[in-house]
Amino acid sequence: MNCPKCGDPGTQVFLDTVYNLLKEDLKAFFEKGVYYACTNPDCEVAYFGGNTYLVSDVYPKLWYKDSSDDVYLCYCNKVTRREIKEAFQKVGPDLKAIFALTGACGGGRCRTENPLGRCCHKVIEEYVKELRQQ
Repeated sequence: MNCPKCGDPGTQVFLDTVYNLLKEDLKAFFEKGVYYACTNPDCEVAYFGGNTYLVSDVYPKLWYKDSSDDVYLCYCNKVTRREIKEAFQKVGPDLKAIFALTGACGGGRCRTENPLGRCCHKVIEEYVKELRQQ
């Protein structure tokens, strides 16, 4: 399914992922259904499907919408992009060492904490690849 705002294809996410990340005042109006995340960083839509929710309707910031250093890459353990970068600067591109230093990838609540409902391992791995190329 495509985003109703930008037209980009959405990424299907779990119902409980969307519900958990909604701001409290919106949860009472939550509609069940199939939901998708719009991962286009330039689009204001966070999720669409049963309802459409904007980036401003969810908490915390979404890593695929916000490239700032204070955005979580590991939501379960609240590890930011900055912390991954600092760990990379200390231990290099060794993911196991980065995970050990930061505590990333050990929470196990990815389905409800991560905005895509998936483990952060691949996101962090991609970010480390970016850091290697800088």
